[in-house]
Amino acid sequence: MSISAPAYTRLNKEWVKWLGKKGTVTLVTTIRVASPEQSAYTPYDYAVVSLETGEKHSFMVAGNQHVAVGD
Repeated sequence: MSISAPAYTRLNKEWVKWLGKKGTVTLVTTIRVASPEQSAYTPYDYAVVSLETGEKHSFMVAGNQHVAVGD
């Protein structure tokens, strides 16, 4: 089972607080084997982003999008 980006955004309202924030990807890894709960989404990227405010947050990258350090 996979979930589309629009369906995810309807289910998870947390993404709204990140809109308009700017930052830089400082770490990224591609998850190819995941727990049973996440296996439907593999492979996916998981990234740590340093925001301009100095905060760091981790994100599951949507769909088959890929990011790189420095993005």
